[in-house]
Amino acid sequence: MEAVPHGLLPRGSSALYALGDDPRFSYCTYVPAEIRSGELLVTVHGTGRDAIGIRDAFVPFAEQHGVTILSPLFPAGIDRPDDLDNYKFIRFGHLRFDRLLMRMVVAAERRTGRRLGPLRLVGFSGGAQFVHRFLYLHPGLVASATIAAPGRITLLDDTRDWWAGTRDVQDVFGTSLDLATLRSVPVQVVVGADDTDTGVRSRVEQAKTLHDNYRNHGISSRLDVVPHSRHDLAGLVPPITDFLDGQLRNTGRFAS
Repeated sequence: MEAVPHGLLPRGSSALYALGDDPRFSYCTYVPAEIRSGELLVTVHGTGRDAIGIRDAFVPFAEQHGVTILSPLFPAGIDRPDDLDNYKFIRFGHLRFDRLLMRMVVAAERRTGRRLGPLRLVGFSGGAQFVHRFLYLHPGLVASATIAAPGRITLLDDTRDWWAGTRDVQDVFGTSLDLATLRSVPVQVVVGADDTDTGVRSRVEQAKTLHDNYRNHGISSRLDVVPHSRHDLAGLVPPITDFLDGQLRNTGRFAS
């Protein structure tokens, strides 16, 4: 494997860096004072695009475990001025947001001077939509996935087409669903108990439906419904970090 040049990023929080081959997209990182794990925590923003805010919410966890964070920024209005949802469904026109994320990981590797991975994915709201759909397409790249308060879900369902189901994943993305590998990825579905203002179906109902769907397909899924919490990332951080802490301790994937 080709060597990665020594890092250009200082420890701590980075600025937002443009993705070199497509500067419409960018990412920021957090590099802990002591890097003890080669795993990469990827934090994916919601519709409001607060890439820095979701990164910063997990800085204490990154320092505790010596884990690097990468937080992508997928701007609104790409190719359609009024669009807010482009990245959530992975494919938008000619764009593939899963591939954009993987290019950001490669760019971060070059800047940090370290091989990064596997990925521990955390997505909130719109980012949760991205995370669980990315997981379906690339389960072999994912160490764990946290799906926090998704507004719209894609079920493992071969009777419905994308994005409601997964019947035509091969036609849409050129890859088939690998259920065997999916079953090896620990999943957390987390939502605030008072996150109910989404119209026909509340996010609580969506979260429970997705969790049940995963369990019915043999996927190890943990459901956390957080009391007295609405649609706010801060209230969900404690159960998320508890889940991640357990995953890191169970795998023992710590590097010097």
